[in-house]
Amino acid sequence: MFMYPEADIPVCQLSVQTDRDGTYHYNLGKALAPLREEGILIMGSGATTHNLGTMQPSGSPVPSWALQFDTWLKNALLEGRYVFSLEKSYACNILDTCKSGHHIYSSCN
Repeated sequence: MFMYPEADIPVCQLSVQTDRDGTYHYNLGKALAPLREEGILIMGSGATTHNLGTMQPSGSPVPSWALQFDTWLKNALLEGRYVFSLEKSYACNILDTCKSGHHIYSSCN
C-alpha cells in the first residue's frame, strides 16, 4: 500500500507449476515481461530455500547448505545464467531439501 496507496494497479497471482520444468517457467517470465511497459506490476514472493522440517527459532544460525545455495543463486543471476536446467543437479547437491524442481524454478524466474 505504500507504493500504490490508491491500489489502482492490476494484480495477478501466479504460482510455480510443479509439473512443469524450468524452461517453461523461464519462458513464462519472458512472455509476461512486456506487461511492465503497460504499467502492470508482477510481484513474486517466497524464499530461495525452505525446509519446514528443519526450521529453527528466530535468530538461529543459518544452515550452511542454505548459505551455499544463496551464494550459488546470487552468482548465477549476476552472471546472467537464468536457465538452470543443466545446473539443477549441482543445486540439488547443495539443497538437502531438493525433492523436486520447484525449489529451483521458483528461485530462477
